[in-house]
Amino acid sequence: MSNIRTPNIPGFIPQTRAPQTRFPQGATDCHAHVFGPQERFPYLPGAAYIPPDAVTTDYVAMLKNNGCDRGVLVQPSVYGDDNACLLDALRTALRASSDAETRQLALLGLTAAADRDSATIAIARQPSVCARIVISMRLTSGW
Repeated sequence: MSNIRTPNIPGFIPQTRAPQTRFPQGATDCHAHVFGPQERFPYLPGAAYIPPDAVTTDYVAMLKNNGCDRGVLVQPSVYGDDNACLLDALRTALRASSDAETRQLALLGLTAAADRDSATIAIARQPSVCARIVISMRLTSGW
């Protein structure tokens, strides 16, 4: 039995045209997500949405097509604080493009499990520029 879940949101459009107006040199796509492949990077069991795969090579191709020199990859909520897909995406983007610069915005949980420590160290060694810290609280009926 496969753990692959059917997407419930539309995917990106891979056959895009180049913009009629050129972006200025150094243009940056300032918020993008990569997803999958789901076989390697499964989504959280309670994920609010299930996206179709949109892998790093697709993203790098979109940057080149649109004339962006840089991109910022943001940790999507479907992975929670498991940054494995994000780390893989950054490594893949750096190999796939010598002319597109990528940065990542990692999601660090304040109550990360001990086995997440190595992933946090790996993020620190990548060219990250910031971290997104999400604090969630479950209120009881007494509040």
